Amino acid sequence: PFFYITNFDPMASNYFNILINVVNYVIIFYVTKKLFNNYLAIFIVAIYTCSNYLIAVNQVPWNVTAMPGISALIFYSLYRSVQGHCKWIFVAWTLSGLFFHLHFTAIFLPVINLLSLLVAKDKRKVIKYSILSIPLYLIWFLPNIIYEIQTNSDSGMIKNFFNDYYIGFHLRFMLHRLPDALIQFSAILYLKFFKNIIVVFPLLFALFIFFEKEKKIKIFGYLILLWFIVPLIGFTLYGGPLSDYYFLFSVPMVLFVLAYLHQKLFQFRYKRIILIFILIFWSYYLFENTKQYWIKPVKGGLKEQKEEVKEKIKRGNRLEYAEGDIKSYLYRIYTK
Repeated sequence: PFFYITNFDPMASNYFNILINVVNYVIIFYVTKKLFNNYLAIFIVAIYTCSNYLIAVNQVPWNVTAMPGISALIFYSLYRSVQGHCKWIFVAWTLSGLFFHLHFTAIFLPVINLLSLLVAKDKRKVIKYSILSIPLYLIWFLPNIIYEIQTNSDSGMIKNFFNDYYIGFHLRFMLHRLPDALIQFSAILYLKFFKNIIVVFPLLFALFIFFEKEKKIKIFGYLILLWFIVPLIGFTLYGGPLSDYYFLFSVPMVLFVLAYLHQKLFQFRYKRIILIFILIFWSYYLFENTKQYWIKPVKGGLKEQKEEVKEKIKRGNRLEYAEGDIKSYLYRIYTK
C-alpha cells in the first residue's frame, strides 16, 4: 500500500518502517506500564528510543523491525495466561505463528510458550485453550504448505539443514554461545567504560528473583529468563554463524530487566541519592547515544540520488539494472 500511495517511490519502505517503529513504541510502553507503572514505562521507552544500537537497527526497513514489539506482546500474553487469564493464550499462539514471517528464531517460541504455561494456575484450562489455539498458530503456515504441495521444491532442505548445521549439545560450546544469548544487554547498554561489566545486569536480576518472596514476581522472573535460556540451548545445537539481530526478540526482556532493577533500587534507603545517581548516569547515556544524530548531513541521501538520476535521464544516459542499486531502481520507475 505504501508503494502504491507514493507511486513506487523508495521512501515508501521508510514510511512503512516508521509505522512499525511507532507500533513498537506503543506496545513496549503499554506492556511496561502494565507490568510496572507509568514512570518506568516512560523511562524504558526513552531508552528504547535513544539507544544508538536500536536507532541504527530500526532505521533499516526490513522484516525484523517488528520483532521487539511482537515479542513484548507474546511475553505479556504468556504472563497474563499463567495468572489465570487464559484467553490470552489465543494471542500468544497467534503471534507466535505470525513471528515466523519475521524471523526463523520463531522456532524457539513453541518451547518458550509451553515452558511458560507449565506454571499456569489452571492446567486443564491452559491445555484446552492451547489445543483450541492450534488453528490460529498453523494458519500462518498455510501459504508455505500450499506452495510445498504444488512444487515440492524444498523437500530436502530440512534434511540438508540438519546435515550441515546440527552439531549436538556440548557444554563448552554453550559457554561459547553465552555472550550471544546476552548480546542485547551489551548492544543496548553500550558505553565504552561499561562494556566489561554488562553481565552484572542479568546476574543481578537472576539473584534478586531467586530471593523474591512473592510468587507473582518469581514467575515474572522465570518467564523472562526463558527468553534467554531456550535460545541459548537452541543455538548451542546449531553450528552456523549468528548475527546480533537474531536476538532482537530479547530486546523487551532486556528493557524489563532494567525496569525491575530500577524498581529494586528504590527499595533501598537514601532514595534521593540513588535518584540523583540514576539521573546523571542516564543523562550521560542519552547524550552519548544520540549526539551523532543531532546534526543532519548536508550531503547524500535519497534526495541527492534522485537528482543525479533525473540529470542522467535528461542527458540521455541509460542505467542498467543492478540488484541493490537504488539509482538503477529510480531509473526504472522514472522511465518505465
